[in-house]
Amino acid sequence: MTVIIPNALKVGDTIAFVSPSARLNELLPIAMSRSVKFFEDRGHPVKTIYSPIPTSSSKSIFLQKVQHVANEIHEAFLDPQVTCIITTIGGTEANEILRHIDYEIIRNNPKIFVGYSDITHLLYAFFVKAGLRGFYGPCVQTEFAEFPEPDVFTTNHFFQVLLGKGSSGTEGIAGKQIPMSTSFTHLGLPFLSESGEDSQDIREMVPTRQARFLRPGIATGPLLGGCLRKLVSLCGSPFLPSSLHKGAIFFFEVSQGENLSPMPLARVRSDLVDLINSGLWDDIVGLVVGRTSLYDEKMNKELESVIEELVDGGPNGGYKWPVLFGVDIGHTSPMLTIPFGALARLDSTKHDFSFLEEGVL
Repeated sequence: MTVIIPNALKVGDTIAFVSPSARLNELLPIAMSRSVKFFEDRGHPVKTIYSPIPTSSSKSIFLQKVQHVANEIHEAFLDPQVTCIITTIGGTEANEILRHIDYEIIRNNPKIFVGYSDITHLLYAFFVKAGLRGFYGPCVQTEFAEFPEPDVFTTNHFFQVLLGKGSSGTEGIAGKQIPMSTSFTHLGLPFLSESGEDSQDIREMVPTRQARFLRPGIATGPLLGGCLRKLVSLCGSPFLPSSLHKGAIFFFEVSQGENLSPMPLARVRSDLVDLINSGLWDDIVGLVVGRTSLYDEKMNKELESVIEELVDGGPNGGYKWPVLFGVDIGHTSPMLTIPFGALARLDSTKHDFSFLEEGVL
């Protein structure tokens, strides 16, 4: 498989916002404006590609919706002024458009594409069907809209990954350990809660439970993964072929449960077993588990025990690859930006998790 690596972001490049899942642009105008200002203040013009979905009695409501949303994505990729596309938020509906996207447009107009949660569907679809490397990272209406400003750890790593190693002095990520936060927050974004969108509450940060190796070992391979629930839903589809993870370091992270509550451990265990039954764990060479920001110490230890039990229960005496638990990936704050399919390395002897190549050209 030939992977298309997008060009690096440069100061002055235009960034497009798209909404392939939850479409909350009109409901969260303050959040949208904060995100626009954040990027414009850093020299990036912003195009928000969004319009209400039209309805016609002569066509299927579902078909109208998915074609409209797919066309917004096409518009962003076809726009010669746009270098980077960031999704506004996740949700539950990104899977609806997978069979309606023109992947030739994606392949012939490669750009940086960023998102997480159910944007997992699009990152895999673009990677498999168009060969495009996407980025599992922050969204517009969540991470970039935080009051009074986005988290510095999150934005620093976002730009470190997407600017790459350049003549302007940017240092890139190749050969460097992936940073680990020293503080994080258990709390949801105040403006997305009952406080309302104009809330100016600031989230309290607490010391981070440091990432640790649950199983020792050394592994090198492309880094692939995403939101656990969405990975399970992709299994068996043409967007996640059975051989894709051969030799890969696999990462997963756990989203919130119902009403933004912690995902029940029984659900997580069941999803992991589904992945194991698909054969995915038989192919990988290492495992990285995202930090579960809503879990307390007791739940984290229980999740560790679940993972250890499933790893030990693998064929031929258990899986022998390294397992790193508690990295700043996905539904957590702060958050890393992960280049899809970039070559990475795990080494428990050095407590090392690093990229061996740049995420962009």
